[in-house]
Amino acid sequence: MFRKNCPIHKNFYDIYKRVHSEYYRQTPSDVVVGRRSKAIYNTMNKFLCSSVHMMLKTTLDYDRHNTTGKDSSDFSMTYYDINKNKPKTILGGDDIAFFSPNFLSICLDHFQSLINRFQIKQINNFDDIRVNIKNYNARCDLLRYEYNIKNMDMISTKVLKPYKVDGISYIMEDIIYSTNKSGKRITLASQLLSQKQQIELGFQKVNITIILSLLERIKKGESLDQICTKDNINSSTKSRYKRDLNKFGIEKNSLNLTKKLLVKTDFFDYYCRTRVLDYSKQMFSDINLLNIS
Repeated sequence: MFRKNCPIHKNFYDIYKRVHSEYYRQTPSDVVVGRRSKAIYNTMNKFLCSSVHMMLKTTLDYDRHNTTGKDSSDFSMTYYDINKNKPKTILGGDDIAFFSPNFLSICLDHFQSLINRFQIKQINNFDDIRVNIKNYNARCDLLRYEYNIKNMDMISTKVLKPYKVDGISYIMEDIIYSTNKSGKRITLASQLLSQKQQIELGFQKVNITIILSLLERIKKGESLDQICTKDNINSSTKSRYKRDLNKFGIEKNSLNLTKKLLVKTDFFDYYCRTRVLDYSKQMFSDINLLNIS
């Protein structure tokens, strides 16, 4: 946009690129950058690193400045600094650019290219399933914990036992803890439940390693029946696998790996919000600049 048809500016920019490539070369070079090229490089580098003040309307001086350059013998920063005589103004130190329709078109094209490049159009259900399994197992732990807190009295029984010390009889309260069939002490109420009862109460967690392994094989085209036959898995385990897969909406013979998203990249939400006065006020440093009428 800036002096795109100016031969002086094009020449300066070509010299800048050549010097820049020499300065940042990865391998040693015998090329010596001359004084003139260094001066042009420093001028262009300052110009390219300077800030820009965009204006909706410019004067003839600015238009001429953005279109053509001066004699190429001037290598100082003044070659690009039209505001050198206005250091104390709001424009001082900034380059001036006209926000033309052509520039707006370039901005919109660039913005659209960024949308197309980074827009997520579908998500991987495999990752969703992994997260859902972890959340499901966390909920199982929470339900089990709440059950154990609520039913602590199930693992112990308070009884009164008579004691005699020095011929004097006493009644003492004692606690008898429940034990399993092997005589091991029960520490949690959920340990008294059968596997069927734990499943019904939602305590039975899913083995994430096994489920993800099954999903990988289903993804490659195998069905659950084929997997169980090949691995000599009994009918009871197969039923559990099927039940666990169904919890997460996975059919035994298929797996939909991707889920397409409804992509919407228009300005509908923008215009809906800007019609609200409270939201519009945020766009102005001075509320008096907002035409409420």
